[in-house]
Amino acid sequence: MKLHKYDLVDGNDKILSGATELPICVISASTPTDYTEITSAENWEIYGDKVIDYIFWRYEIQVLLTPIVNPNYPTIDFSGWSALTTSQKTIMAKHILAPKALRRTIFTAKEDLENWTNLLERTKGDRERLIEKMRKATSNMVLEETLSMADTQAFFRDVYLMIEYYINAADPIFKQWLTNEVGSAYENDGFAQKSYYSSTLKDELVLIYNGEK
Repeated sequence: MKLHKYDLVDGNDKILSGATELPICVISASTPTDYTEITSAENWEIYGDKVIDYIFWRYEIQVLLTPIVNPNYPTIDFSGWSALTTSQKTIMAKHILAPKALRRTIFTAKEDLENWTNLLERTKGDRERLIEKMRKATSNMVLEETLSMADTQAFFRDVYLMIEYYINAADPIFKQWLTNEVGSAYENDGFAQKSYYSSTLKDELVLIYNGEK
């Protein structure tokens, strides 16, 4: 994802008087008119909450900085830690993207625990909101009469435990089931094998799961 900021804002990130009302920041593959791309770990830290859930902009920080600290990837050794700026090190440590030995050079054990607690609370909250979006999207198909009430009830009975695992432990089995992920236990025994399956619903739910809707 690329992060873009609206050009015509004052120091308080308020759209200037007379300008068309637009979001301060957006994410898109290409740069929209009157926006400037500002993709960086530091800017995700500042503006991430304006455009997307925490779990997704934290991941974008990881995508940007992990290749620097692991120049021998796929070996994960953090041998490139010294190549990060001070602010980048702080960001990785704050969001528990670095091992304890490195985090504790920046934060005390107490601060590290506070950061961890914040991470747990925010990511769980984000996953709960994503599941609620999915519930509404599925229920809306009852309104449109493309799914029956019995279908949606069967759907939620089938995925209830998977959703609980996802919310409380970020377990990937719900997405594996939803997408019939190749190589998973659900490759040939997932959503596509259910009588209530539709590609429209699957695509909608995957977009929500990935933070794209």
